[in-house]
Amino acid sequence: MKLNPSSMRFVKRLRLKRQLRGRSDPGPPAPFVVGATRSGTTLLRLMLDAHPDVGIPSETHFFHKLVKRGERRRLTPELVADTIITHKRWGDFRLDPDDLRERLDAVEPFNLSDGLRAFYGLYAEKQGKSRWGDKTPGYLRYMRRIEWVLPEARFIHLIRDGRDVALSVLPMNWGPQSITEAAELWVERVTIAREQGALVDHYMELKYEDLVTETEPALRRVADFLELPGDPAMLD
Repeated sequence: MKLNPSSMRFVKRLRLKRQLRGRSDPGPPAPFVVGATRSGTTLLRLMLDAHPDVGIPSETHFFHKLVKRGERRRLTPELVADTIITHKRWGDFRLDPDDLRERLDAVEPFNLSDGLRAFYGLYAEKQGKSRWGDKTPGYLRYMRRIEWVLPEARFIHLIRDGRDVALSVLPMNWGPQSITEAAELWVERVTIAREQGALVDHYMELKYEDLVTETEPALRRVADFLELPGDPAMLD
């Protein structure tokens, strides 16, 4: 019997939910920095990463791919490890593949939530940090799905004036080719992020302009949102 689209979505969610069973309790709040391209997400990531307790890798891009695969098939430590290690961003994390495989193999029973925590935790540990986060701007499309897998996720949507975003992105050889395209892309991404933000438990917006002109109070807001003690290293 062929299932209609609504039934197929239910089956996929049920299949993924089964793979989440047995996951450990959520850890402390984990920042997920999202935003339109060229909105200052890297700056905020570096500020958070400067905190002595927080380690945030550069963009991951594999999270939603793993979730989608979990909807179609049973995830194993080998599949998750291969997905992460063969990703073009793997070299940015400066991790040993064997260390990651060992961490994933130790997750029992294996589930996607704890598998992802194993990756992020390993990265943070290598940086001498006790907490982790993520900065992948495009995850603004997947906030609800990310929260489902990692309830500790707290989303910080960095918004920069769309005119400045356009001026910043147009010289890039991979971006929009006109002011009109840049404006439409900015509106689309901000709109999607706000729609997703309304569906999750922990979402805040932060203006890029506030981050660079009123840095201390802006970071204080972020730290409070993350239940993170402030540290002057974030300002440095």
